[in-house]
Amino acid sequence: MKTITKTAAVVLSFLVVTALNAEPKIKDGEVFTYINTVNGVESRGVCTYHNHANGYSYKYVSDRETWTASTDKKGNPSSVTHETQGNRIYFDYNGKSVTMHGMWNGAAVNKSKQFEIRVTSENALLLRTNDFTRNPEITFEMQQPSDYPYLNTIKMKYSFEGIEEITVQAGTFKCKKIKFSPVGFKAFFFSAYYYITDDDRQIIVKSENMPVNGQSELVKITTSQE
Repeated sequence: MKTITKTAAVVLSFLVVTALNAEPKIKDGEVFTYINTVNGVESRGVCTYHNHANGYSYKYVSDRETWTASTDKKGNPSSVTHETQGNRIYFDYNGKSVTMHGMWNGAAVNKSKQFEIRVTSENALLLRTNDFTRNPEITFEMQQPSDYPYLNTIKMKYSFEGIEEITVQAGTFKCKKIKFSPVGFKAFFFSAYYYITDDDRQIIVKSENMPVNGQSELVKITTSQE
């Protein structure tokens, strides 16, 4: 009995040390630089992630827009800010409900809506935090910036499609291929693909048809201190 107890204690100690030394899913201060190409026109986007006690956040800045998002450790959003063309819209989330407020084209906006499933206006952390081994397909309501100032959504899903080796400017990566598409008949009119590293971090390496009619590729990985 003493031997069994001692062995169990050693195993538990090993597991605790392993967990403490494990690489975090989202590294604090890590910066990803992307080249986005839409209809042959290139632009640059920079996304800086942070790891907090109760969740994650990032700020994505491109030539066209800025996104700031915060989520819990499972990728459920708590707040999102979208700035583009002099407009700024805020989203506050509470479970399956969302409130949108701010200014859009010079008019004040204040709308709320309840949904039957998870709703979000960002998908980067939702993508990076999902365990596609356990959950190969997830469904959610995705808000549509093209419909601002209305709170319209489309029911979307992520679906795991396999493993591929992807080469971009940042290097060559073994990636999970994730299909991003509407639920139902709308999938015949639109689908996109994300390639995320095949590890716990699930770094977004490349996207196809996201942005629509374009793609995005990882150029380099740095830290906010560099």
